[in-house]
Amino acid sequence: MAIEAGLCEEYLFRAGLQSSLAAWLRSPLAAILIASVIFALMHWPGLYLRGGPGTDGWSTDPLEVAAFCIASLSPIAVLFGVLWARTRSLLLLIMVHGAVDALPNAAGMIRAFT
Repeated sequence: MAIEAGLCEEYLFRAGLQSSLAAWLRSPLAAILIASVIFALMHWPGLYLRGGPGTDGWSTDPLEVAAFCIASLSPIAVLFGVLWARTRSLLLLIMVHGAVDALPNAAGMIRAFT
C-alpha cells in the first residue's frame, strides 16, 4: 500500500501538478509551495471522515483538520517537491514516499510477525 500511494501521489502531484505549475508560473519555488499545500489538503477528507477521537489531528471542526493537514504534511511535501525539482526521478520519490508511509507502521508489523 505504501508503494501504491507513493506511486499515485508522486505521479499526480510532482510529475503532473508541480511540473505544470512550474511551467505556467515560471517559478519552481512557487510550484513547489502550491503543490505542497494542495498535497496536504488532499489528505483532509481521509482524516476528517475516517478519523475519530484518539486519531492525531482529528477534530469535529473541519478547519482545524485542514490546518493540521497543512502543518503536518506540507513540510514533507516541500521535501518531495525539491527532490523532484532537483532529480526528476519519479522512482526516487516513490521509494522515499513509500518509506515515509511504511516506517510509522514498521514496529507494529514487526511485532505481529515475530
